[in-house]
Amino acid sequence: MIPSWCLDVCNRLEQADVRYVAVSGTAVVLHGFMRPSADLDVVISRAPDEVTRAMNALMCAGFVPSLPLPMSAVTVMRMFDSSQRE
Repeated sequence: MIPSWCLDVCNRLEQADVRYVAVSGTAVVLHGFMRPSADLDVVISRAPDEVTRAMNALMCAGFVPSLPLPMSAVTVMRMFDSSQRE
């Protein structure tokens, strides 16, 4: 079962019109297979406007980057919220 906070994040990305895809364990669960999943892995478009909208949506959901770097400087960004959800 997908945790409600994961669905909230996906809804926020969709409301911000961000092109993304869920990958890893979450994608397995979304396809109907039972598997424990403690994080949400998404891949977003690298287009600058997509990155900006994605970062804004994630930060509005309470997530902050694990590194103080702009997305243009990295290919993978881990984000956590105040409850340490990843």
